[in-house]
Formats: sequence, C-alpha cells, structure tokens
Amino acid sequence: MAAPPPPPSIQNVVTTLTSGANLHLPTVVRRLSRTYGCEYNPKRFAAITVRIKESNNAHGLTATALFFRSGKIVCTGARSVALSRWALIRFVSIMRSIGFPVCMRGYDVQNMVANTSVGKQIDLRRMADAHMLNCNYEPEQFPGLVFRVRDSKQVCLLFESGQVVITGAKKHAHVTRAFRMVYPIMMQFVYEQPVRKLQTVDMDLCSEFESDDDEDDPPGRR
Repeated sequence: MAAPPPPPSIQNVVTTLTSGANLHLPTVVRRLSRTYGCEYNPKRFAAITVRIKESNNAHGLTATALFFRSGKIVCTGARSVALSRWALIRFVSIMRSIGFPVCMRGYDVQNMVANTSVGKQIDLRRMADAHMLNCNYEPEQFPGLVFRVRDSKQVCLLFESGQVVITGAKKHAHVTRAFRMVYPIMMQFVYEQPVRKLQTVDMDLCSEFESDDDEDDPPGRR
C-alpha cells in the first residue's frame, strides 16, 4: 500500500487589524524612509508597503505589511498564524517608533494558503467532467483545475503534476479538511503512465485565488 502524501504545509497567512488611527501616508513614508524603508506609489496602489526579514530568530520571520490611510494593516508572507501575529506586533512597534500611536484592534485571519503533492499525475479533464458541480477547468486561462469544497469557502487548485494548492481557509483544520475531501477524488483520476514532464506550480499565480473581499486589498487577492 502506497504511503499517503505529506499533509499540506502553510505557505502564506494573510491577517488584518485596525490600528485605531488614521494615517497621513506621505508623513508615514517620510519617517519610515529614514530608518526602515518602504514603497509607496499612490497612482498604482493606495497603501504603503513595508517589509521585514529577520534571520536572527529560529523561524526566520519574513513578512510584508500594507498600511492604508484608514489605519487598516494587512500582513502577508508569514508561514503560520503565530508568525503572522508576531509580524503585526513588529509592524505596530515600527509605527509607534516613528510617532504614530497605533494599536492592535480587530485582529483577524483572512486567508491561509497551503500546498502539497499527491505524487501522481492527475487527468484533470476526466476529473472535471466527472465532478462538474465542484470543478472548473479552463486550461487556456489557468493551468489548474479549480475544485470548490462544498459547504465552505476553501478552494483547491489541482495541477496535472499532482500538486495541490489550498486557499480560502482561516484555520489549519480547514486546510486539512479540504485536502482530506479532495485527495480520494484525485486518486480516481491518476494517469496510468506519466504523460509528460510538467511545469512547477507558480505560487504567485495561485495567490490570485486568495479570498478577501475588502476593496482596500491589492489586485490578485480578490
């Protein structure tokens, strides 16, 4: 009996909070630029982008924050809920250090993205035809099959290579549940013979399926 595939590993956690203070973004940029550095182009996107990369701790924290005029802060890039919360604490500390009395209110996990591989090539066309209610497969537009988990907001992106990307979860248990649901279905459509060498999944492309309906959020996460 073949060993089961490895469980999905979290690749990105998106969290948000309301800082409790309106931010004058040009002033924030001016003060941040002196010490921390940031990116801000209001003609392209209405938020300041700040990145941290800390290699001097056990987890090697890497995260990106988006600061909006309303005081909303969006944090992406951390690989666990705990690290994402720690990153938000760091970003709040940075804002306080440049004179903005922000706080942490309304903290919430918006999305988790995880991936794994079943170790087999999957016939996505046959799977889509057999499960039309749950599947959307248009390879001319996107190379993966979009499998929507019933009675939930989770989406599984399935690729011929056997790779699986799960998005739309707010808890690790949701990720596990989604994979347990889609895995036995995938195994019904394994190619008997490998069809060809397949490309590696582009996680940036998959991030387009992250679910967050807030109008402040950048393109690609709606």
